[in-house]
Amino acid sequence: MLRLFHRVLNKIKRTDGGLVKLARARLMINAHMQAKMQQLFGYGYDSGDIEKGLADPLILQEFRDTGANYKVIFDELIKPRLLPGSTVLEIGPGRGSWTKAVLDSLPDGTLYAIDRLPLEESIRQRCPGAGDRLRFVKTDSNDYSLFPNGAIDFAFSFGVFVHLPLREIETILTRLRPKLRIGGEIILQYSNWDKLDNWGWEKARIPPWFREHPNHPDVWWTRNNCETMRRLSERSGYSILSLDLGHFRSCSVLHLKASGPNVVA
Repeated sequence: MLRLFHRVLNKIKRTDGGLVKLARARLMINAHMQAKMQQLFGYGYDSGDIEKGLADPLILQEFRDTGANYKVIFDELIKPRLLPGSTVLEIGPGRGSWTKAVLDSLPDGTLYAIDRLPLEESIRQRCPGAGDRLRFVKTDSNDYSLFPNGAIDFAFSFGVFVHLPLREIETILTRLRPKLRIGGEIILQYSNWDKLDNWGWEKARIPPWFREHPNHPDVWWTRNNCETMRRLSERSGYSILSLDLGHFRSCSVLHLKASGPNVVA
């Protein structure tokens, strides 16, 4: 089905009004992916209690699937960047596993959690003392216009970009770039099929048939790798601190920095 879409896209680019038709066709593809994500994670994904580490059964299962200990990731990659008074953005909080861990370590600061699902009530139940330190934003698009330029000190995301189409990843990175202060950082998890081949698809509980049919509309683990993320990150205007910070055996963690003037619109 998706291959047919791409054949149509190539054809309509060469016709009158092709750009309009192209935009509509892309919306159809994105709508299919959004519907698939709604089907898989309609109530938001729960990664467990990050701060309990492997003592939490959900964290332990993630460790078995990916080789990653989320508590170690939080302690080494996220917590050191939660500075007093900072403004932090979480993309795709799901049911608030990482949200709670951040708020527990950010008594003086603000966490914006942005998601396409209406999850604020469930997240606040998980984080009853958050108050105004938590600002939930529901969006139907990748629009970050509510943030003034240079407003965000640190942004992070886990369990989201592994599912997003490459075009959407680049759109998010590009639109987010001017919203980061100079020196602001992003840490995000993304899919890496090179590492997944070595770790094992079945071990990661990802259907092996995805490997042979990467463009099938039901594939929910995006074909991606370090070199692809290098290109997307550079085009979006970032300095790349690391294409893979490690921790995961089945995917990768990207580390970016906003260096120089905010020239990306």
